[in-house]
Amino acid sequence: MHLNNWILLLLIMFTSCSDEVNELSDDDFPELRELSAEEISLSNSSNAFVIDLFKELEKTEEANLFFSPLSIQYALSMTLNGSKDETFNSIKEVLAVSDLNEHEINEAFKTLTEFLLNVDDKVLLTIANSIWYEQKLTATEEFKKAMQTYYSAEVSGLDFRSPQSVNTINNWVETKTNGLIDILINEIPDDAVMYLINAIYYKALWRYPFDETNTQKAPFYREDNTEVEALMMHTEELKVDYYLNEITHVIDIPYGNGQYSMMVLLPVEGKKTDDILDILDKNSFENWNNSIQPIEAELFIPKFKIEYKALLNDALSDMGME
Repeated sequence: MHLNNWILLLLIMFTSCSDEVNELSDDDFPELRELSAEEISLSNSSNAFVIDLFKELEKTEEANLFFSPLSIQYALSMTLNGSKDETFNSIKEVLAVSDLNEHEINEAFKTLTEFLLNVDDKVLLTIANSIWYEQKLTATEEFKKAMQTYYSAEVSGLDFRSPQSVNTINNWVETKTNGLIDILINEIPDDAVMYLINAIYYKALWRYPFDETNTQKAPFYREDNTEVEALMMHTEELKVDYYLNEITHVIDIPYGNGQYSMMVLLPVEGKKTDDILDILDKNSFENWNNSIQPIEAELFIPKFKIEYKALLNDALSDMGME
């Protein structure tokens, strides 16, 4: 099977594979409420933001990209509460939330977070926010209250000159990611005044699990047609949502009770990742998502582990947040 470079559109940070049968009962399908107008607006803005940011990072990166747009949105939305004037407006513009005021943004993040944490008991999801500031400075009570109320953020002053402060921040991140991220920072620069941190931990079984005994080595073809050997997960008669156009395959693979999924965009034969990016925007993504239909498929996916680290200064600045 020929596999080109692919794009994964993920809400999540970490995934798991298991040959356990994901048996579900009626209790595993909670009665979901309808989203408010503000929540729908924020969700649509999230799609626009992640696509714009991905395209911006892809311009300069030669390595595989892997990032959590939700984490970046949390951090920037917290920053929004401490900004004003031109900075305030530019952050809103980059986040694509210009049609919402500050209170609506905060409230939508709060209620959507509660929604995400309760849609699937089969999924282990942790969303944690924290703010650490140089203790010689003063964070206003209004700002601290907003962070705690809307983002459940831990807000603490630290002596940034003390080496122990690095350990304090890293230990918080390690705890919130179940030990998967143990070192976020190595030192605190002299000009640092505040850290706004989001950590997301996600672990779930596939809705229709891959049998580990079917995982075997097979060729994986890069975009330049070079071949590498990879461990391929394989399953037949997998129930997925699928859409095909002249540029890309769109495969949506469910986790847990189906409320979470991994969407894969794979170029059709003769096309490349850049061809997908040329037509990928909020409208095309929504159209593809609305066009997917349930099918049974035979699927090969390489097992993979990705670590990625990047400064977003240039990308966000080029997007309008100078």
